[in-house]
Amino acid sequence: MMTRRSEVSDHKAVILFLKNAEKGHAKTRLAQGIGIDKAHDAYLHLLDKTRQLCQTLPYTIYLFYSQEIVVDPTWQIDNVERRLQAKGDLGAKMSAAFAEVLNHARSAVIIGSDCPYIQPSHIHEAFAMLEGHDVVYGPALDGGYYLLGMNQLHTTLFEDITWSTSEVLNQSLDQCKASNLSVTTIESLEDVDEVDSWNRYLNSQK
Repeated sequence: MMTRRSEVSDHKAVILFLKNAEKGHAKTRLAQGIGIDKAHDAYLHLLDKTRQLCQTLPYTIYLFYSQEIVVDPTWQIDNVERRLQAKGDLGAKMSAAFAEVLNHARSAVIIGSDCPYIQPSHIHEAFAMLEGHDVVYGPALDGGYYLLGMNQLHTTLFEDITWSTSEVLNQSLDQCKASNLSVTTIESLEDVDEVDSWNRYLNSQK
């Protein structure tokens, strides 16, 4: 199923899903290995990395908060819009976010704050791929994806997906095929969710 848009501008948008930075709220799997305090510090670090990324981008940035909208002074840049995530599972939240943003933008990509390896080049490449494809994914090494882009909302991409499993990307690609959508992928990167992936990231910064 595809939704129709009206009065869409020519700009591109990046949707960023954020968990409110409350101790114990984010990085719960990482906290099981290094403790709540260190996991909270890790999340703040990842948020800062993502903020630095977004500040380099020439696109409108839509911050979708998990619990409440926070006006963080470090995000005081001209191209930021703040929203609240919808209710429901991750698919429902993402679908609603795309629906809202694509009412105003020509194309949009969504990312989270879990992948500190994303570079501006990955975002630029994703938008370039959308010039010739319906959908673009940035595969994550755990079987999910760290980026999803589209020009129009395809709600089927958020249906019948077993979120937070290693089957997310494969199931999503199957949905693209079933809906006759042209799809491509960009470079695979690692999300930071657990101790091993966090340690690999720390080692990569040495």
